Amino acid sequence: MNTNSKKPFLWRSILYIALGILATTVSQAFFLVPNQIVPGGLVGVGTIVHDQAGIPIGLFTILGNILLVALQARAMGWGSSGKTIACVLLQGVLLDSLVTVMKVRPWATDPMLACIYGGVISGAGCALIFRGGGTLGGTDILGQLLLKYKHIPIGTTLLWSDIVVLGLAG
Repeated sequence: MNTNSKKPFLWRSILYIALGILATTVSQAFFLVPNQIVPGGLVGVGTIVHDQAGIPIGLFTILGNILLVALQARAMGWGSSGKTIACVLLQGVLLDSLVTVMKVRPWATDPMLACIYGGVISGAGCALIFRGGGTLGGTDILGQLLLKYKHIPIGTTLLWSDIVVLGLAG
């Protein structure tokens, strides 16, 4: 097999994941977090914990993903978990750098506009990450595991986990 045939795929995957992480982090740091808008998933729980206890969101998501990544690696193999680990670490560090260290200013102060912009940019970022073969961990891993073992669609798992997180935020 010619190893050169895998290089374009690898670089494309890395590019998609990098752009996706950049987009999701920008949406959270500049639109959602400063306007106290809670996204779904583990980052949403981290946003609640950050607002209530001051714990950095990125640190919370990194720590919260340790058990989930270990379960993912056991069920799907370390090859699947490698990209997730990279995504979780990169996004966590970048998010904490922007929100906690640099204390960036919001790009929109109207809550409705911040919600729309943050949601659209975050959704596009997640799509790029998935297209690159990665995940942001958290409920994405839970969705993979429930699909594999209980045949529950990933979308159903994400919907119900987001309902729980938004209920907590309320």
